[in-house]
Amino acid sequence: MKNAPWKFEAGTPAIESVVGLSAALEFLMDTGMDRVNDIFSHLSTYTYKKLIENFPQENLISQKGETKNGPFSLCFPRISPHIIARGLSDRYNICARSGFHCAQPLHQLIGKPASLRISFWLYNSEQDIDEAIYGIKQIVDLVKTT
Repeated sequence: MKNAPWKFEAGTPAIESVVGLSAALEFLMDTGMDRVNDIFSHLSTYTYKKLIENFPQENLISQKGETKNGPFSLCFPRISPHIIARGLSDRYNICARSGFHCAQPLHQLIGKPASLRISFWLYNSEQDIDEAIYGIKQIVDLVKTT
């Protein structure tokens, strides 16, 4: 037990966080973790395939030929990832992250500037990925011509 004045903490605990976590866990359990993994693996494979079809390998921050689960990071020489992320948001209603993603030492180690990161989850589809890649290509082409 805490002594005064700490035992008189003002406010209400973040109960909405606990309720939200509970709802998320219920959703995952109802979906089934095997199904979650299957969907995520499929979208990862699809995204990687589409990325290497549409961009040179040097634009991807990954080992050559590597397929992986998770977010994908891209760099475009002389084009700020912040411009691409803003363009995706403003023009295509797509959210992407730009910057060093809490990994600036890694970016320095591999000699890459800030990057654009795209990711997905269970509610995304192949069409969402296609739209994101299309948007990235359009923005990169536009910036290159200006």
